[in-house]
Amino acid sequence: HDLMQLVYAIFPRLEEVISLCDGPSIAPPRLTLPCCQTLHTIRSLDFDTSTWTSLQACTGLRHLGIEDMELNGPLPLVPPSLPFRLVTLVIDMIRGNDTGDVFLMPFLRACGPTLERLSLGVWFDPVRNLSTLPKLATLSVTMTSDYTVEAIGETLDEWLATILPTCHALEHLRISAVYAGWELDRTPAGLLAVPEVAAALPATLKRIDFDRPPREGQLEAALSKNNSVQVIGMPTEVRPD
Repeated sequence: HDLMQLVYAIFPRLEEVISLCDGPSIAPPRLTLPCCQTLHTIRSLDFDTSTWTSLQACTGLRHLGIEDMELNGPLPLVPPSLPFRLVTLVIDMIRGNDTGDVFLMPFLRACGPTLERLSLGVWFDPVRNLSTLPKLATLSVTMTSDYTVEAIGETLDEWLATILPTCHALEHLRISAVYAGWELDRTPAGLLAVPEVAAALPATLKRIDFDRPPREGQLEAALSKNNSVQVIGMPTEVRPD
């Protein structure tokens, strides 16, 4: 992290910082530096209370990827409006029982006026409503094994049936899967074939992406009553986990 602080000081017009492969997580500038106005993308951020404070100075921030969100002790208050205007938010990991419920939802509400792309991975359960994101066009989530889902909370099909009707501008839905090979009969397309989920697909939806091919009949069941989806993206072969 000390090396990153040196980089921020040396490059006053820095625009993007990314941790590649197995590199260390990223921390934002600790001081208010010239690059805080030009830095528009941070990926692989190690998000904690100190990081949240430092982010307030990054007024140019538009794209944020959080590798690990862990807020210990009293959770910071989220102001009604943020000093930066996020367009993209990606969350890889959430730790702590209250982090999602107490911090994430107010954070999403504060991102509301500008956020267009949201990736929650398997950490979808704390998010109960997306109507506060009127420009949200792309939503990405990940389905897991039943065991993992039960450990997190609500199953993804139940969550989608609840959350999709609150996505009033959604155009692109991306569903990936992380589970053991013996569960290959469960596919993202099969998830959308659940009647409650198929009925909840918004009329604005134009594209759906899967990372695994569907089983026979699943796409037909998912889209039999949908007239808006124009593109289905999926691999031709199952990739190894």
